[in-house]
Amino acid sequence: GVLDFAAKTITWLNPSLDHDTSPVFSASGSEVAFIRIPSEKNPGFVSHRAGQPWSIYVADAASGEARRVWIADSGAGSAFEPTLAEKNLLWNSRDELIFPWEKTGWLQLYAVPVRGGAPRPITHGEFEVVHMVLSPDRHRLVYSSNEDVDRMHVWTVDFKGGGQPTPASKDRAIEDYPQISGDGTIFALQSDATKPLQPVMLAAGAKWQLLAPEGTASFPSSKLVTPEA
Repeated sequence: GVLDFAAKTITWLNPSLDHDTSPVFSASGSEVAFIRIPSEKNPGFVSHRAGQPWSIYVADAASGEARRVWIADSGAGSAFEPTLAEKNLLWNSRDELIFPWEKTGWLQLYAVPVRGGAPRPITHGEFEVVHMVLSPDRHRLVYSSNEDVDRMHVWTVDFKGGGQPTPASKDRAIEDYPQISGDGTIFALQSDATKPLQPVMLAAGAKWQLLAPEGTASFPSSKLVTPEA
């Protein structure tokens, strides 16, 4: 629902008995997109790989009236699987909705026009997307994945440019939990074989830089080794 602080009212968006999640406002605030997962009875603790397909809706924030802009195919990917990100639906500057989908059996990112149409893959391959976040101006997507089979890395997608994933940095460390500030600076948590997670930022030359002096003097880094596959 949309809570109007001035009027002290709530407008429910196309209410149903299904499970709605991941609401996101348009840039103007006049519309809200959300994911709708059909209510099904599934046994607990059992892998749920297929079912009644989930879908994406866009609703008018004032009236609550909504339209379905996309629905998953039957079979593989019909059951919704989220990333570990706080938000699993993002509205970019090209009026596209970014979402995760297991269509190929791997959790990849796709984009579908807000007015409806066929989805296009943003990422593709035999790996999983873990976290994703959009820049405040909605022009850039930052996500983490295990495309490098041995390590997690951060990638960026510029929707004003070619829209192709680009590694934030070529590093042999592990990066996850990416964030991007209003000025476009990328932050993450980084670790490697001998050091625990530490906050870093992407500095000039696409190099990760520690945000604070290392505070892990008591950590037994000298006793650890880099594993080999």
